[in-house]
Amino acid sequence: MADNRALDVEKQPISTETSSAVPSTREGMGPPPSYNSIYGKLKAEREKTKDHSTFFTNSCTIIGQSVGCTVFLAVALLLPIVMIIIGAMNLSKCQIQRFIPIWLIVAGSTSALLQLLNLCQNRARVRQQNDHETLDGPGSGKTGSGGPNGILGCFNFAWFIAGNVWVFSIHDSVQHTNSGLATFCDPLTYNLAFWSIITAYIMIGLMCFCGCCVCAALGRESTKE
Repeated sequence: MADNRALDVEKQPISTETSSAVPSTREGMGPPPSYNSIYGKLKAEREKTKDHSTFFTNSCTIIGQSVGCTVFLAVALLLPIVMIIIGAMNLSKCQIQRFIPIWLIVAGSTSALLQLLNLCQNRARVRQQNDHETLDGPGSGKTGSGGPNGILGCFNFAWFIAGNVWVFSIHDSVQHTNSGLATFCDPLTYNLAFWSIITAYIMIGLMCFCGCCVCAALGRESTKE
């Protein structure tokens, strides 16, 4: 009886369905989508959020949390420090508009403080995302700015408008040679204030252009799908 059972077992065909099913399942599963890049995070946010205002707010937060933006903020801290130093050194050397050196000091101080707060918040948000990204998914963190950031941002905007008025209103009448005249202003002080404002407008234009390009690319991807 034992010999007959052994022969029956040897005659049974070996099934390969289990072994073939495993590789076919693995072959059918593609690699998981990568959301490490800024474009990938923005695309995931676009797919999840249909409201345009919410998408714009969350996109700004995603870009602000990126490594490139953090490096840019760290490098951009040099300009506010230079503004504070130049404004303090030439506080009484702009007779035509005495608020220009004061504008440099206040604008540099508030900008440096705002950038430091943004750097600290970015590091904290990146740590939270690294801890919960696999559970919550990309773009699931809370967005929005805190109270101090909002207050400083509003004050910076108002102070920036005031600087525009003080700097550009004397552009045609200021002179940098004779310090005894009432139209004198230290050339380094005035030029730093002037080009700081111009640089801010250039950066705003570049950010708007890049934002429009990203939104157009994401919109094209969504229409294709």
